[in-house]
Amino acid sequence: MCILKTALFFLSVIFILTSCSGLDEPEPIPPICPESMVFEPGGLVIEAGNNSTFALMDGSLWGWGSNHSGQLGNGDNTAWMVAHPIPMHILDDVAFVSAGGSGGMVHIMAIRTDGSLWVWGRNHAGQVGDGTQNMRAYPVFIMDDIVAVSAGGGHSMAICTENILWGWGCNCSGKIGNDTYVTQLLPIQILEDVTYVSAGLLHTMAIRSDGTLWAWGYGGALGIGKLESSNVPVMVMEDVVAVAAGGRHTLAICKNGSLWAWGHNNWGQLGAGNFHYDSNTPIHVMDNVIAVFAGYGHSAVIKSDNSLWVWGYNQYGQLGDGTTENSHTPIHLMDDVIAVTVGTMHSFTIATKADHSIWSWGNNFWGQLGDGYYGFFYSHDTPVEMQLIIDLTAEQEIREIP
Repeated sequence: MCILKTALFFLSVIFILTSCSGLDEPEPIPPICPESMVFEPGGLVIEAGNNSTFALMDGSLWGWGSNHSGQLGNGDNTAWMVAHPIPMHILDDVAFVSAGGSGGMVHIMAIRTDGSLWVWGRNHAGQVGDGTQNMRAYPVFIMDDIVAVSAGGGHSMAICTENILWGWGCNCSGKIGNDTYVTQLLPIQILEDVTYVSAGLLHTMAIRSDGTLWAWGYGGALGIGKLESSNVPVMVMEDVVAVAAGGRHTLAICKNGSLWAWGHNNWGQLGAGNFHYDSNTPIHVMDNVIAVFAGYGHSAVIKSDNSLWVWGYNQYGQLGDGTTENSHTPIHLMDDVIAVTVGTMHSFTIATKADHSIWSWGNNFWGQLGDGYYGFFYSHDTPVEMQLIIDLTAEQEIREIP
């Protein structure tokens, strides 16, 4: 049974499943720090957020990049213009992490090995779920018995052990799905018999145990044949095994491996061979797809031969094809890929290959690519092998979580 703690004092899918204009660019720092170590890449799981990145290593959660919303969980967001390119320790005994948000409204959700849910970051719309709208710069306990979570654009979704879906936070466009448009400061029950959920910027997608796909929120991204938003779940299609909700577009894989896309297409993020022609119904993109990922405006899939394909928004080189030109058709980028995670907003992409090497590309203004550098000058429009450098002397890495 889901046990909800109501005390008021107290986040893309990797496997199959902000603009800073007007700010001075920070000075780059060397990639190697004193008394440092490099993570053994075979034990890593990476999650890309909004200008920040998170890594799970044997249950230990680390974060680096921007901390403007307190998303690095170190109890401090006062130096919001300071980049943190060196990973900082956040929390132990973590089984899964989801990073969400848009612009400066970022929050993180983590499930610990005991099934407890911990959330932190910006809380302007109650997306932390602690009954307040106070920013939380360190992890706070929310509820027990959680098996899956997804952090969206100011809203949060969680599935408990009974396959009941809970939601809270910003409810613009009805993306919580509780038949209102009212902000929810505490978790509320939304839908039963849910096995997977993906929270986008303005909408939410859920797969039920019978393979039906359900959607709610911003109408242009729901795929139900009309543009009106819905504040209650509506069925989209059947036989779905994976889904990814992006900025204003959605990608879904059917059990036969076919990939379908719908929503906004201003950057070619649907992969349909054109720009600007949005679709409010699912359109077929390709076959033999086993994993799917949606960023703010770009898309990525892994095919059954472990090849990685990307398309859509590319202003920051997040497609990794050596250009900054948007693409309305899928680009074959690399092979032997077993995992991918895509960042939101001013974006980036990180891929893990079969040899456990990790490759990153795209925007690196805040050091989110994990190479120890930061600044636009150190962004990459082609994949660069990444090494995560951990400063063993940093005080925040041994801090006890309240």
